[in-house]
Amino acid sequence: MSLTQPFLRPLLILALLFTLLNAFKPLCIDDTLYQYHAQQLADHFFNPYGFRIYWNERPEPAVQVLAPVMMSYWWALGIKLFGEHPFLWKLWLLPYALLLVFSLHALLRRFAPGHEMILTCMTIISPVFLPSFNLMLDVPVAALILCALAVFLRASDRDSLSLAALAGLIGGIAAQTKYNGLIAPAVMLLYALIFRKARFGVLAALVSGVVFLLWEGFIVLRVGQSAFLAQSRTYGGVHLLAKYAYLAWPLVTIMGAVAPAVALLALVALGARGRTIVLGAALFLLGYLALAFAPQRLQIFTRDLQTSQERLTLALLIFSVFGLVFFAALAAVIWRLTTSNGNASKAISHWRNLTTEWFLVGWLVIETVAYFGLSPIPAVRRVLGLLVVSALLIGRLASRTSINRKPLIRRVAFAGMLLGLIFYAVDFRDAYVEKVAVEKTVQKISDLSSQLHANSGSTAWYVARWGFQYYAERAGMKPVVADESDFQPGDWLAISDSPHWPKPVAEHIKRYSLEPVTELVVADRWPLATMMGYYSTGIPMHHQTGPRRLVRIYRVTGRLP
Repeated sequence: MSLTQPFLRPLLILALLFTLLNAFKPLCIDDTLYQYHAQQLADHFFNPYGFRIYWNERPEPAVQVLAPVMMSYWWALGIKLFGEHPFLWKLWLLPYALLLVFSLHALLRRFAPGHEMILTCMTIISPVFLPSFNLMLDVPVAALILCALAVFLRASDRDSLSLAALAGLIGGIAAQTKYNGLIAPAVMLLYALIFRKARFGVLAALVSGVVFLLWEGFIVLRVGQSAFLAQSRTYGGVHLLAKYAYLAWPLVTIMGAVAPAVALLALVALGARGRTIVLGAALFLLGYLALAFAPQRLQIFTRDLQTSQERLTLALLIFSVFGLVFFAALAAVIWRLTTSNGNASKAISHWRNLTTEWFLVGWLVIETVAYFGLSPIPAVRRVLGLLVVSALLIGRLASRTSINRKPLIRRVAFAGMLLGLIFYAVDFRDAYVEKVAVEKTVQKISDLSSQLHANSGSTAWYVARWGFQYYAERAGMKPVVADESDFQPGDWLAISDSPHWPKPVAEHIKRYSLEPVTELVVADRWPLATMMGYYSTGIPMHHQTGPRRLVRIYRVTGRLP
């Protein structure tokens, strides 16, 4: 790659912007889980799972919690270099951003020539990728998967076994960064099958498999069991049909929420009139405005009679409609790419010449199967690959049909990036609230201790998870662990109103006499929120009313008889 190539500087700027926006965002969701692993590796480089971790109901061996540690090794080096500085930890992820941006651009340049730069920007600054970076595994593994595929395609073009082996190595690392990295060897084999490059595909897949197995062997030697098999036993016991049903409709609502601009882009590629595109954009905009500003009585239509949990909501309705539009538009794009208007014999000949299109469709199928097979919960970060392949398919059709519609494509892409920035801003606010809630809690406990002349040796306990957990422990607070935490009279207990409320912890707290002291409320006028829906349900954004975080503070007065 020449340093004088015109796309080099824009891609470098894009990768840096992607990294910087993430760096300013406080830790949230599973960042805390992976930080435990990174710290363990910083302290014990060759013993990644040699500790107990408190993440579910009780402390358990780290190998039993779903957390491949390949990326954590890179993070551990950042901890060694920079110490306890989350901003610098996130800047340390710049190589992953570079891999992602340049690999994505290479694939778009190959499959959607003429639109590769704008589609790269639209994909990176999208509601799918931009808020998902964090310090979690999903964006790094996506970067490695795309890099492996880009290298493998180059290997196939050059008939280079060494490049094919390199692609396999990257694919193996991807699979041990997160298990959906197994997509990489599957897609490489698909390409090899379709384009008659069997020996390259087999070599790449074999190298990926060897890397994967060697790493699992190392884990077995260190902790006595395979991390992959441990997770397979944990998640393999679920009823598969029930799981697939649980994940199915959220896939529609997720894509409806995060990919309306992609649906508009599909309409452009299909040749829809500008008036139709404007009407579609207006309907998408009205949906989001309704979600943000419709009164609360219109946000929730029905609730479960027994649990009072929301069932039919305005967000669910809006994103369902948007999602159906997205999948209908994507299906129309695939149909246009793969059909012929000739007779049957010409159609067969035409299909045989559509190797690239069938490869992309096959890749889309693999991503969909991986979503259902490897995702324990519906979350936006589970559809990174699905968005990439959709962009490749739509971009491919656009490169054929929309040569004279580049200004319209750019406007749609900018609208998609604007929505990505809105998602990022809302998600940033929700993550920041976790940090602020801890700071206010610690300050309030300090003030109350001074007013009451409390024992300076009293302990501040907390019940919470995710970002609150990380910042609380940095502030010296301790988690409530069932059957282990020993409350003393005068201790403080802070309970956050997060969904994390394990029954064993609740039973443990009931053994003590608690005096309610105060409540801390973190609120604002932002009408939208992403927590927790963006990370754990099929509703990535929802209407927000009332406090974003409520922390109740108690004082321990003794143990109940």
